[in-house]
Amino acid sequence: DAFRAMRACERITDDLNHPAYRWRPIALRVLRATWEGDFDEAERLAEEVHWLGERAADHNAAAAHAMQKTRLLRMRGDFDAQLPWLAEIARTNANFIVGAEHVAAGRVSLGVSKYDPEAGRKMLRQGDHTLQLSFARLCIAAEDGELAEQLYRHLLVNQDHLVTGGILYLTIEGPTTWGLASIARFLGRTSEAREHYEHAIEMSRRTGGRPVHALIACEYAEMLSQSDETVDRVHARELTEDARATANELGMRALKAEADALHARLQGAAEEHSPPPANTNNLTMSQVGDSWLIRYGSVEFHLKDMRGVRLLAALVAEPGREFHVLDLSHGGKAPTERARVNVQRRIRDAIRRIEGHHQGLAKHLDRSVRTGTYCAYEP
Repeated sequence: DAFRAMRACERITDDLNHPAYRWRPIALRVLRATWEGDFDEAERLAEEVHWLGERAADHNAAAAHAMQKTRLLRMRGDFDAQLPWLAEIARTNANFIVGAEHVAAGRVSLGVSKYDPEAGRKMLRQGDHTLQLSFARLCIAAEDGELAEQLYRHLLVNQDHLVTGGILYLTIEGPTTWGLASIARFLGRTSEAREHYEHAIEMSRRTGGRPVHALIACEYAEMLSQSDETVDRVHARELTEDARATANELGMRALKAEADALHARLQGAAEEHSPPPANTNNLTMSQVGDSWLIRYGSVEFHLKDMRGVRLLAALVAEPGREFHVLDLSHGGKAPTERARVNVQRRIRDAIRRIEGHHQGLAKHLDRSVRTGTYCAYEP
């Protein structure tokens, strides 16, 4: 319905053929292109809005253009390029928006400096819904639990809606439930946050908002990654893969970097909690100069060359073979008991050093390395 109304608006403005009217339907097309992830088209149309707005000497066109450019640059992850446009927005006293954009860009202290709780309360009393997702980000960044709670109750009234920037800014911010999910998570209401995130993901998908869908998926995945439940970690990996694919396709650089980092962390956790493959070639240890290169699955790292690491490498090189401690210690004339104690201590020390790099591998070695008078690696 909204897009049909946009086309009707375009037909009217084409008939009127005046710059003061023509820029508005084009700005609506910028809104749609940005929401759907067609950033190049949004960029092209935004410049047309700017040109028509200048011809019409319409300050509203300048405000809409600055906001749409800011949103577009945020989606692309080009945060430094936002700064001049944020300066334009600041002239309209939209401090919630400016502050929230700084927070999203990682400039948290600068964003919080724009936080005005009293202005937020006034906005809630007036029932203004256009800035509430931005205000939610600022409440959370400022750690204002009291006002976040009030905002949460107001957002519940419109939880089935998309938040827009209104007729002035001509943007779609995202589902109301995205703000509800973020606040619920901040307030420690994990079950409510899950419900709102699921709703927000479904709504952004259903309405074609691919960039926002990816942003929400990554944020939700980050929350689920902190759970001890296997099903949550699996869902987090699925969401992260979805976000990575969209970010890569659309050129969302900052989101891609964030999703890549989260994916690596989830992958590492999965390897640590998963049993090692039956393949005995899964673990290799090879000396490189004065260190040892350890490869385990897709992970590799270096350990300093020490006696315990050399002993462990000898066992790993021949899985299943039993070594007498006197052969390992090269002390054919030593008392056997002293050799057994020394070999065991050195091997266990090497495993503890490995634990600092890969806990899963250390657990595997604890289970698979047998020490005593005869020692063996039995994966």
